[in-house]
Amino acid sequence: MDPVYLKNKIIDFEKYFSSKPLKKLHITHITKEEYYYKLFEDVRNEKAIGGAGRLSLFKSSSKNIKEKVPHAKIIIILRDPIKRAFSHYLMDLNTGLISGDFIEEVLKDYNRFPKGWG
Repeated sequence: MDPVYLKNKIIDFEKYFSSKPLKKLHITHITKEEYYYKLFEDVRNEKAIGGAGRLSLFKSSSKNIKEKVPHAKIIIILRDPIKRAFSHYLMDLNTGLISGDFIEEVLKDYNRFPKGWG
C-alpha cells in the first residue's frame, strides 16, 4: 500500500496511550487487547460503551467478543455503499491523503492493489 496513504494508519500506540487525555484520532486497527481497553479507561457511568468498525463483522471477531463479554449486545448498522465511499473520500481529502475529485480518486483506488478504501 502507498506509504502516504498509510501515514495516519500506523501510529506508535505506546506513545499515543501514554498521553492524557487521549487525542481524538482515527485508529484503523488496534493491535493488542490491552490497547483496546485503554480506549475506555475514562468511562465512568455511561449506559453503553464500545467500538465501531467494520473489522468487528468478521466471523472470528464475534466469537472473540462472545468469549470475552458473553452478555455483550452487538448492533450492526450498514451504510449505503456510495455514501460511505464519498465519506471516505472526504476524510482522505481533508487529511491531505488525496487531492483529486471523487470520480478520479474512486478510479485510482479501483485500479490500486491492494485497495486503499477496502
